[in-house]
Amino acid sequence: MSVNTKVVAMLCSFAGIAALAAPQSNGNDSIKFEEESFYDSYIKGRIHVGLSVTTSSADETTAPNGGYYLGNIYNFKEEETTGIGFNIRLDLCDYIALSFANDAHLELASWNKNISASDGALEIDGTAFQVLLQYPFRFEEGWSLTPYIGLGMSDITAKWSYAPWWHYGWATPEDYATYGNGSTDTRGSSRWMVLAEPERAFTFSIGASCQIMEHFDIDVFYRHVAVDDIDATFRYNRIHGAVAASGYYPAAYSTLGLALRYVF
Repeated sequence: MSVNTKVVAMLCSFAGIAALAAPQSNGNDSIKFEEESFYDSYIKGRIHVGLSVTTSSADETTAPNGGYYLGNIYNFKEEETTGIGFNIRLDLCDYIALSFANDAHLELASWNKNISASDGALEIDGTAFQVLLQYPFRFEEGWSLTPYIGLGMSDITAKWSYAPWWHYGWATPEDYATYGNGSTDTRGSSRWMVLAEPERAFTFSIGASCQIMEHFDIDVFYRHVAVDDIDATFRYNRIHGAVAASGYYPAAYSTLGLALRYVF
């Protein structure tokens, strides 16, 4: 056997031994590697899911120029301003993200000038969809700070929560408490409020998120929702539904919030 033939035989033998000694694949290693690569490239650190707590405030609570919003309602008092909901952010890249939050809630109790009592409350809920322009600052300690501005739209829902005395047709809350507490109406009549469906509203926000742990971040934000005034109609008499008065209610509001999110 020539030297070249011996060398080739030895190399073949070594290759065979190395192949037998190498760990055998079960066919899933390449798939696992591809899955880890996809996660690292497209998911890791990009999806933020959590909850946010907010407090909201109406831009306007008193009718301008000493006027009225509807009937004798001239003023609103903020009763409930706290909201809680989902807060989700998807980073498309380091500088652009999409966000969703359904965390805004505001209840405004009306104030009737004639009798100094509330006819009911306007309840507003908002769900914001925005595009965020952001700039991350990453630090050696492993945490990051990402200020951003957001532009988008909010879906608004509004409803009227009736004060029982007003809804059941009594002249004052005292009359209802004395004579009609528990009744459905008085003399076959009742009052109710018809609200126009609010349109989607332009939304602006500014804030900053801070990654405090590998898989958790917090987000502090301010959001303004420029809702148009909501057209409202006051009707009475359950049978005929006569229109007593028409007007509007202010609905634009601002929100301050804090979110805690899990980062995938």
